[in-house]
Amino acid sequence: MKPVVLMYNLDDEKKARTASICALFGLEARDVEKRFYTTPIGALCQDTMPDTIGAGLVDFDDQMLVMANIQGQRLSLFLDALKTANVRVALKAIVTETNALWDAPTLLKELKREHETLANKSAARVDAAGGDETV
Repeated sequence: MKPVVLMYNLDDEKKARTASICALFGLEARDVEKRFYTTPIGALCQDTMPDTIGAGLVDFDDQMLVMANIQGQRLSLFLDALKTANVRVALKAIVTETNALWDAPTLLKELKREHETLANKSAARVDAAGGDETV
């Protein structure tokens, strides 16, 4: 399978910058249309997009990047390039055996839960240090 980056709800500028960075790293950038939001993530990462759509139309506005078949230094360099180009997308995921079976709303829910957990842990560290984050 080829390396691919699924883009959800990126504005035109972010989409263009992300696609350009993907091209530099030999990655295929795919803008996922809302009609495919309920299609399993793994199916969207195959060499060709599926002909059929998921079970129903689901809508969300959160920006999300989902990366498949990208490992190691290539992944690190890609993420660094996004950061350097000021392409900020808070919710990012790597396709795994488990989440490949999920649709975008399910993955989004899990990413938000993880994001909130990390934010709470970070806030607790700051509180434990007496308001100084240099623990």
